[in-house]
Amino acid sequence: MVKLLYCIALTVNDPSFNQIVRNKPSIDRYYAKRVAEYSRYWSYNYGINYKVMNSIMMIESSYRLNITAKNDHGICQINDFNIKAYNFNKYKILNDLNYSIKSGYRVLDWFYSRYKFDEAIMRYNCGTRRSCIKNKDVKKYLKNFYKYYK
Repeated sequence: MVKLLYCIALTVNDPSFNQIVRNKPSIDRYYAKRVAEYSRYWSYNYGINYKVMNSIMMIESSYRLNITAKNDHGICQINDFNIKAYNFNKYKILNDLNYSIKSGYRVLDWFYSRYKFDEAIMRYNCGTRRSCIKNKDVKKYLKNFYKYYK
């Protein structure tokens, strides 16, 4: 009960937390608070609006940390290619919330530095292949992104 009251007191006016809960009403509030705090921290460090990564995390994993889908891992669904390229620790991506979110911001930052906003979001999903942003599933990804970005 004390943990819940603490969480409510700290998050009432937290737009990052509110976005996460709005996107996934069933999420544990204490866990959502931690996701929001880490997302805000790395948002500040990378200069990327937290709403962007919060939306990506919802699409990629529904804010679940220990999840693997094909070759993608963690709350931000970092793929094996990027894990190797950035020398990320796959175990930590799957088990350390802060590290997993930081890794997602680092990958997104690379796309941000090379592409305009919408294309950076789509390429976070599909990579650097020239034609991948024309894929209908990638266009649907961008549409879903804006649904959760609100």
